[in-house]
Amino acid sequence: MKYVVIAKSRRNYVSDEGKSKLSDMLDTRDKMRAARENGSLEGVYALVAGGSIWVVNADSNEALARTLRKYRLSDAADVEVIPVIDAFSVLDERIEQLKAAGQHVNGSPHVPDANLQLR
Repeated sequence: MKYVVIAKSRRNYVSDEGKSKLSDMLDTRDKMRAARENGSLEGVYALVAGGSIWVVNADSNEALARTLRKYRLSDAADVEVIPVIDAFSVLDERIEQLKAAGQHVNGSPHVPDANLQLR
């Protein structure tokens, strides 16, 4: 299962006393690299205003919950988890349903436009 995890920072990584959370950040970076290597982390992106967006793979909701606790994201961020699926599979399934129901484009079967480009 694939998930988008959005973690919006609630605190800074440097405390008021000026003590850095360097060890926490190094530990997180090491865990992220290991997760990327084993395929459970597809990508992670930093938010300009603070926080991050993760694209992760997990076998179940429970497995994802355990992983998120391991990374301790909720200690410093408000976390939102959004399950996602491949958009092409959704579109292909719906197209097949519409074709089976006898729908056509402008009265004739749809022929893809080879020049179509998304921007």
